[in-house]
Amino acid sequence: MKVLGLTGGIGCGKSTVSRILLSEYGVPTIDADAISHAVLSPGTLAHKRVVKAFGAGFLGEDGLTIDRKRLGALVFADRARRRQLEAIQRPHLAWALISALATHFFRGTPVVCLDAALLFESGLYRLCSLVMAVYVKPAVQLQRLMARDGAGEEDARARIAAQPMSAEAKANRAQLVFDNNASGAEALAERVEREAPRLLRQSVVQRLASGPSLLLFTAAVHLARSSIHELSSKNSSNGLSLPAFGANVLSAHSVQFILVWAFTGLLTLGGLVVAFPSDLNVARGGLQWVSLLAACCVFMRWQVVVVALGILLLKIIYSISKPTVLKTNEDVGSARSGVPASAASSHSTTAPAASADPVLFAGSFNPIHVGHLAILRRIAAAHPRAVLYVCIGYNPTKKYIVSVEARRALIASMCKADAMLRNRVQVVVAASYPWRFALRHGIRVMYRGVRTWDKDGTAEIVLALLNLLGPLLLERTLPPTTKYIEASPTLLHVSSTLVRNRVVSGGSLEGLIPEAMHTQVRQLYRCE
Repeated sequence: MKVLGLTGGIGCGKSTVSRILLSEYGVPTIDADAISHAVLSPGTLAHKRVVKAFGAGFLGEDGLTIDRKRLGALVFADRARRRQLEAIQRPHLAWALISALATHFFRGTPVVCLDAALLFESGLYRLCSLVMAVYVKPAVQLQRLMARDGAGEEDARARIAAQPMSAEAKANRAQLVFDNNASGAEALAERVEREAPRLLRQSVVQRLASGPSLLLFTAAVHLARSSIHELSSKNSSNGLSLPAFGANVLSAHSVQFILVWAFTGLLTLGGLVVAFPSDLNVARGGLQWVSLLAACCVFMRWQVVVVALGILLLKIIYSISKPTVLKTNEDVGSARSGVPASAASSHSTTAPAASADPVLFAGSFNPIHVGHLAILRRIAAAHPRAVLYVCIGYNPTKKYIVSVEARRALIASMCKADAMLRNRVQVVVAASYPWRFALRHGIRVMYRGVRTWDKDGTAEIVLALLNLLGPLLLERTLPPTTKYIEASPTLLHVSSTLVRNRVVSGGSLEGLIPEAMHTQVRQLYRCE
C-alpha cells in the first residue's frame, strides 16, 4: 500500500486536493482533522478529559458537544493550554489514525492519502511514501481563512501564528508542492492531473505489501514449508535423499504432496493477482517463476534448472528483438475477416505523429459517454507522447442497430472536441480480438475501463484469460499487458445502457455525454 502525505498551512486548500484525488482518481483520504472531531465527540474518553481539564463552559448549547470555535480561540491565544489540549488528544488521535491505515491495509487499498496539517510536527510523514504540500502566500492565506471561517483579521493572524510550522517551511520539506495562489480550483486540479501518474504509481514492494496479498503469501509459504518438511521426514525414514523423490513423484504417496503444491500455487497466484490487479501479466510471470523455483527445490534436477534458464534467455531475447513499430496506414480488417472495407480502416481526429509506443483502449462504446472520456484523459496523461487507439469490437455475425461506422464517427467527434484528446486519438474497428489487433500494430499495453470490480470483475477476468491464452496458444507469442482503470466514484452510475434508455424514454442526457453531442446521440439511438 502506498501512503501519500498531504499537508499545508491552515486555509491553504488541502481539502481541495484531497477531494480531487478522491473524485477523479478514487484515492481515499484519511482526514486527521475529521478524526480529531470524532475523537472529541460526546461519550469518548478524550471528550471527558477535555471537559474535565477545560470546564463545562466550553460545551455547546446542547450541553454535550464541545464548542470547537470557543475552545480554539482559547488555545490559539494560550500556548500552555494548547499543549494541554494536544497532550489529551494525541494518543487518541494516533490510535484512530493507525486504525484507519490498518483498515485500508487489510482491505488491499492500493493508494491512500493522509491529510494532516501537523504531518511533519507529529512525525506522521515517516509513514508516507511521498509528501505533498499545498502552498499559498501569507496574504492569500489570511484572506482565505477570514472568508472561510468568518473570522476577524486579528483572530485569523493569531491562528496562523499559532501553527508550529509556516506554510513556506512545510513546502520546503515536501517532495511535491502544489501552488494554490491562483484563483479557483481549476488550476489546482490541472496540476494534480499532471502529477497523477507519479502519485498513483506503486513500486513492486508497495504492491506486494497489502493485507490480502501478505495473507495469501503467508499461507502459501506455510503450506510449502509444511509439505517440504513432511517430504524430508518421509525420505529420511525410508533412507532416501530429497532428489530421490523426483523418481517417485507419480506414486500414490506423492499425490497428496502434489495437491498441496497445486494449492500453494493457487494461493501464490491469488496473492499476485491481488497485488497486481491492473497487470495480470505480472501475476502470470510471477507464478511461472514460483513454479520453476518449487520444481527446482523438490526435484533437484539439472534439467529443470536448464529449462528455467532457457525460458529466461528466451524472454530476454524476445524483449530486445520484439518490434514495436506503429503501422498507421495498415487497415484493421481485411476481406477475409468479414469487416467492410470502410469500417475496417483507421480513423483519427488528426493523424498524430508520436515517438512513443502506442496504447489501446478497447470496448463496444455503444455509445461512448463521459466515463469513457475520463478514462481516455487518464490514459493520455499517463502516455503523453503516445498514439491512443480506441478500438471498437465488431462481430460480423451480429446485427447492430447503430453501425460501427456511426459509432466511430461519434467517438472521433467527441475526442476532437476535447482539448486533451484532440490530435491524440485514432478510432479503429477490429473484427477479431483486441489482442490480435494490438500484436499486429506493435501495441504492448491495452487498457480496459471498469466501474467497480464487484460489477465488472467476472466479465473482465474472462476477457483477461482470453487476452492471455489467445496470443500464447494461437500466435505463440507473449500477450500484451492489460491494465485496468476504475471509474471515478462520481461516474459509477454512467453506462452506455443508461444513455440508450434515456434516449428511448426521452429523458435527459445531462452528465452522461457532452452537451454538444446530445442531438447527434438522440438521432442515432432513438430508433431502438
